[in-house]
Parts: sequence; C-alpha cells; structure tokens
Amino acid sequence: MLYFLAQSFRSQLIKELPESRSKLSGESMALAFRAKELLIELAEISLEIAQMTITPEDGTDLPNWFVVEAARRMNYEKKRKQDHF
Repeated sequence: MLYFLAQSFRSQLIKELPESRSKLSGESMALAFRAKELLIELAEISLEIAQMTITPEDGTDLPNWFVVEAARRMNYEKKRKQDHF
C-alpha cells in the first residue's frame, strides 16, 4: 500500500512541478515545499520508499532541481536525527 501511495505521489509531482526551478509559480513553489516535507515524513517510515520516490524510473524523472533539494533535505534530517541519539 505504501509503495502504491508513493508512486501516486511521484506521478503527481512529475505532472505538477516545472522542469526548471525558475518557472516555479507560487502554487508550484508551495507544492515543492510541502512535497519535501512529506518525503521527510516518508523517509521516517521507509527510507527505501522515499528514495525510490525521487529516483528516475522508466524514463520519467522528477525535475533535477527538486531531486537535489529533496535528497539534501532528507540527508540533513537523517543526520540531524542521528546526532540527537
């Protein structure tokens, strides 16, 4: 079930996010911000599924700018949580 939801989430992001960060509208900027937050939450449940969500698949890729920002944010959050333990 989690895999299906993550794939649906990924498809929605591919459809809604512009290829170039410079083409972000207010609405798509809010979507990108919220999507990164949701990926953080997903990574807490399953890091593998979160990583799969931003990994290129079947010739469909998320915009590069989003993948870079999301991966940095997930790594930052992971490191921050490890430092607290």
